[in-house]
Amino acid sequence: SQPIFFFFLKTTTDDNDKENDEIYYCNASGADGRGQYMTEGFVVLKGSSGPLKKSPSPDGKRAERIRVKLIKNNIFKIEGDRVICQKDHLFGSPSGAAVSLVGRAINGWMVWIDKDGRTLDELKRQSDDS
Repeated sequence: SQPIFFFFLKTTTDDNDKENDEIYYCNASGADGRGQYMTEGFVVLKGSSGPLKKSPSPDGKRAERIRVKLIKNNIFKIEGDRVICQKDHLFGSPSGAAVSLVGRAINGWMVWIDKDGRTLDELKRQSDDS
């Protein structure tokens, strides 16, 4: 059983707001994901999607189990040949978020990028090391 997290994403119309700088995109392997990095994990935003097709690798079975659970809990839904995130959802890590969209094992730190093409790894982990 996983803990349930309640959180609110910042929503404001202030012209000085930097929220858009905090949106990351995952376009790996047919995914069309948007998300936000948080200290608690990584939030996949409503409307993000990924290919329904299953990966033939052993890692694909783990990804499939994750997706089945997300669908059962009404977080993801199947629409045609895509899985669609129905509401903002917090994952424990950027990789867990990416796996849920892509449908196979993948390094989320490398595939979530900002609008300028910089990876989450570059922006969060490497900057923390300095």
